[in-house]
Amino acid sequence: MKKLFLLASLCITALAHAADRPEVGRYVKAYSGEEGVKVFVLRLGAPEKAEALVQIAGIDHPLDGVIQKARVDAGDRDGTRSYTTTRNGRDYMLLRLDRDSGTVYLPNQPNTLREPRVKYDGALSQHAAPEPMLTEWLQQSEKK
Repeated sequence: MKKLFLLASLCITALAHAADRPEVGRYVKAYSGEEGVKVFVLRLGAPEKAEALVQIAGIDHPLDGVIQKARVDAGDRDGTRSYTTTRNGRDYMLLRLDRDSGTVYLPNQPNTLREPRVKYDGALSQHAAPEPMLTEWLQQSEKK
């Protein structure tokens, strides 16, 4: 009986925890580029909310590997999208995509360094999973 009670308690806890998780897209879109830069983008919430999680990796910057919540701004039918986050009360565009390629922008990056270019990477996208990315972002959010 104790085992059954314990199992039921664990199931209820797991369901309650799952209910706290926001909706995410079915796929992570991955981009790779110059000097090993990788960018992962995952829709966060309902599509009409226009929010995403963005992770930039392979960079010598404090944001390396940090998952950022970003607003998605779509261009006027030209296929462009920009991903903007807020840090320390200021807005920063992290990524601007024009169809399948784009540019990565990093806050407080010296003007002497060129912004890395990235291009959609189908193979990298296939290996990226939405739920682990969401879990990592939620854990990062709890630590703040």
